[in-house]
Amino acid sequence: NVVGAQAEAVMLRGEATWNERVMLLMERRGYPEETWFTWSYSPIYDESGGIGGIFCACIEETPRILIERERDRLLRENENERLRLVEAFARSPSFMSILRGPQHEFEYVNERYRQLIGERELLGKSVREALPEVEGQGFFEILDRVYESGESFIGTEMQIFVVRHAGSAPQEAYVDFVYQPMRSPGGTTIGILVHGVDVTERTQAQQRDRFLLALEDALRLLSDPDQITATCAQFLCEHLRADRCVYAQVQDDEQFAVVTGNYSPKLPAVTGRYRISDFGAYVLPLLRAGQAFVVRDIDTHQPALGDLSGYRQMLIRGAVGAPLLKAGRLVAVMAVHQSMPRDWTDAEVDLVTHVASRCWESLQRARAERTLRESEADF
Repeated sequence: NVVGAQAEAVMLRGEATWNERVMLLMERRGYPEETWFTWSYSPIYDESGGIGGIFCACIEETPRILIERERDRLLRENENERLRLVEAFARSPSFMSILRGPQHEFEYVNERYRQLIGERELLGKSVREALPEVEGQGFFEILDRVYESGESFIGTEMQIFVVRHAGSAPQEAYVDFVYQPMRSPGGTTIGILVHGVDVTERTQAQQRDRFLLALEDALRLLSDPDQITATCAQFLCEHLRADRCVYAQVQDDEQFAVVTGNYSPKLPAVTGRYRISDFGAYVLPLLRAGQAFVVRDIDTHQPALGDLSGYRQMLIRGAVGAPLLKAGRLVAVMAVHQSMPRDWTDAEVDLVTHVASRCWESLQRARAERTLRESEADF
């Protein structure tokens, strides 16, 4: 029992431990499986100088170990067996590509790689030609160093922005990957094997949790309604890297919305009162039904939005509008705007909805506190 024995050593003797890439047999999905972890235990001393607890720093290494195992297996194969490797690559759950020469020209990509960077012509093109939006993000420079030095590179949770659809805004992704030099029989580097895993969903889930905690901490200190709506708009806009975010209160007739919170780092600010139906005849019924209004591109959206002058004036091409219903009535809308088409994920839409609800709750708390203060003052 590695874990138990080490914990006992820390608690009884104050001995710190360090364990790197240790295999542990764990049952997490209903069956035993091999996992690898790097962790350390350190004693936490209480006010009396005794050991009051254990601090554990831990990271799971399983994805990287599995990547390295598969990489090592593939690299042992002889170049003459390339066709067999291509078939293995195509079936791999990881994304893979083969780059040839100092310009890193695409010789092969599997389906997972295409899913990561979007459908586009790759074969025979250099990475700089095929992926121009990646320029300046550091990946091309790393490829150059790997080719020149002959030393592999391992990246963990590295952020990349790619344009998966022509004309759309770049989409954020996170990847664990290896750039592994491929050599000729004489030992000269002739290409690079790219092999990795898309960890975007996991990484963004962790970021979402941190974002919500930070938002909660910020709102807890606020009592002014304008500051509450402005803070929610700013936090959400920056987290989603959007061009504008607004919070609007819907009037009693449910026809008009009044902007009470706005954050516009890249677009002109919007204020005032807007007729909801001016943004599409079916938008208001959709919001009343409690469904978010999601637009990738106003020019190609189906069903057609009709008159686009309201969008044009506000410089909107992509948008999400999340409704907030109370007692069956539409009371508020949180909207996020993009100046160019954007492929919104379900997680992003859910987050807009969550922040709209959290903003409303904070406003209600602030109003209740103000009413209480006024009542106590009168008394």
